[in-house]
Order: sequence, then C-alpha cells, then structure tokens
Amino acid sequence: MGVRLPFHYGWVIVVAGTLTVFACIGLGRFALGMLLPSMGTALDLSYAQMGIISTGYFVGYLVAVMAAGTLDRRFGARRTIAAALAVVGGSMILVGRADSFAGALAL
Repeated sequence: MGVRLPFHYGWVIVVAGTLTVFACIGLGRFALGMLLPSMGTALDLSYAQMGIISTGYFVGYLVAVMAAGTLDRRFGARRTIAAALAVVGGSMILVGRADSFAGALAL
C-alpha cells in the first residue's frame, strides 16, 4: 500500500518541519523588518504610519499565537499548520501588492 522510500521517513519529517519553521518564523515574523523600509518609500509612509503597521503586525502575530493552541485542539495539528502556512503565504503576497497605508495595515 505504501511506497518504499530510499531513505528513512524521519528525514521527510525533518525537512517538512524545517520548512515550516522557516515559513512561520522566517517569513511570517521577521520579513516585515526587511520589507517595511522599502514599503515606506514606495507608499510614501511616515515613520508614524510605519510604526502603526508594525504594531498591527505584532498584535496580529500575538493573537494568532494565542489562538494556535485552541485551533490545534479543535482541528488537529496538520490542519492548523497547513491553514496557518496558507494564511502566512497569502498575506505576504497581498502585502507585496498593497498600494496604500490602509491596505498594508489591514494585511
């Protein structure tokens, strides 16, 4: 029924876990610091507006982290992680397409 891999299945888990941590923490958490200066220039944002975007970003991150345990118990780890990665990826794409302060703040 299963396909026999030429290596131990544990390595699949290691690679999947590493990519998940990279996406969640590397892209989901630390990417804003790299994007915000160029976003501020492109959207002609003031330092106050960039600070508000950063605050909104970290409040959203905090809410997501606080909800993760409840979502995990309700839907299971695989579904929660898959949905979270889809949200992180989708929001990163949409932030890149934002054309105003309000759009960037909402995302």
